[in-house]
Amino acid sequence: VGSMNPGADMVESLTQICVDNSILCGHFSGVGYLRNPLIQTYNVNQKGFEDAVALDGTFHVVAMHGNVSLQDKKTVFRCHVVGTLRAGDEEPQLVGGELVGGEVVAIEFSLSTIDDIRLYRVEDDRTGLDPWLHMDLSAGSGNEERIELPIIESAPGSAPPKSKATKKKEGDAAPQSGNPEVLADDWLDHPTVRL
Repeated sequence: VGSMNPGADMVESLTQICVDNSILCGHFSGVGYLRNPLIQTYNVNQKGFEDAVALDGTFHVVAMHGNVSLQDKKTVFRCHVVGTLRAGDEEPQLVGGELVGGEVVAIEFSLSTIDDIRLYRVEDDRTGLDPWLHMDLSAGSGNEERIELPIIESAPGSAPPKSKATKKKEGDAAPQSGNPEVLADDWLDHPTVRL
């Protein structure tokens, strides 16, 4: 947790914090104020981003969320923002999008690291975006086990089909997908790392 130095570029500074501290996977959130933010928005019809727009004024960041991952061997920080922009004496305007840059006036943030996995971004020609498509569970041990992340085939916003599953009995086989069926009152024991 901390506050960012006034005058620094928001995205460059957070990326540098991650590089300097070997943070390869994590989640970021923050609030505060930026001057002259540079914001881009995604256009689904063009399968790509519109040109980033430099907005003049003071941007009150009401919500800022981002994540840290890798693309090839490069640390990538992505940050999405919502807030109000005030230019001079004009009424504030609601603004949102992906933050590409902006001068810090006052930003308070928290950065939670995830040390036992690495997420890799790969370009997806279906959307023009570069989502997380690979996961490495090695935590940098040298014995890299890279897993292809599944692509969800259902339509966005659709709920998975409701099953009429009954409580499984001791010794029941896992479903054909290889993933265990999780029911109410089941206990999940996630792997942990001891320091």
